[in-house]
Amino acid sequence: MKATALLLSLTASLALAAGAAHAEYPEKPITYLLGYKAGGASDIALRTWTPYMEKCLGNGASIVIEMRPGAGGSIAMTDLALAAPDGYTMGQTTAPDLISQRFGKDAKWTKDSFDYIGNLSGASSTLTVRTESELKSFADFVAKAKTSGTPLNVGIGGVGNDDHLAGLRLAELSGIKLNLIPFGGGAETRLALLGGHVDLALMSSGEFGRDITDIRPLAIAREERSPMLPDTPTFRELGHDIIMGSRLLIAAPKGVPAEVLEKWRNCVTTIAADKAFIADAETRKMPLLPMTADETTNFVDETDAALTSMWAKEPWVK
Repeated sequence: MKATALLLSLTASLALAAGAAHAEYPEKPITYLLGYKAGGASDIALRTWTPYMEKCLGNGASIVIEMRPGAGGSIAMTDLALAAPDGYTMGQTTAPDLISQRFGKDAKWTKDSFDYIGNLSGASSTLTVRTESELKSFADFVAKAKTSGTPLNVGIGGVGNDDHLAGLRLAELSGIKLNLIPFGGGAETRLALLGGHVDLALMSSGEFGRDITDIRPLAIAREERSPMLPDTPTFRELGHDIIMGSRLLIAAPKGVPAEVLEKWRNCVTTIAADKAFIADAETRKMPLLPMTADETTNFVDETDAALTSMWAKEPWVK
């Protein structure tokens, strides 16, 4: 009798263990790490697509956003790289910061520290002024910069980010000296511009969409004009070959189970084609730049090669 009871107990335990082993992902809340403060383009984009990702993942999925700002996103990327690869810690690895923030530092990650899931949003660096500024065009900016006794103050999100690199490229190509001032993020840069603390700002086109009545874009670092800013010329149109922007890459620590990666990657593809999501993105002035996992990985490799070459020629951290 006792032997029978013991056998039944063991059978039940094994059945429970098997059930747990094959439980559908996710079984608990998923932490999503973001290396920037609230109010910026990354925050807006993340809060736009998160509800759609939760629905797509199914099984009552809950994504908890944890902001760990600082050091150009390096804090969050370090924590993501060192997190357990169990599918319950995901995060944003912004490019070019993913690459540029490693130079001149003892970074705890490389581009190969992550499994890339895909991308939904990104933006292009844009030279902007307040609407009441005397600078009505890019030509006005150039004339002012060349006749000013001191370099114009230009706000940027951070050292080594896309706006900083765009500013360095602009100064190089135009022969203009600029005082590039990092404010720690796009939201802070936007406030600095609106508050009159800088003459101009370089920030992503996703940062100021809702402030378009208060901010005037002068030029954008894209191959072609942005559908969101059809009246804003590209730097190329103005004679300066500057293509620079950010991609808000969705990633996981290296080694996440294949079935989890597949689920997230399929969901990115599904969300990118969702008409409701696209409408929400347009309402929030969120630029869409969907990429598959393979496209994202290739983009990271290309960015790494380009910035490594740029750093070798002229380091942006002295």
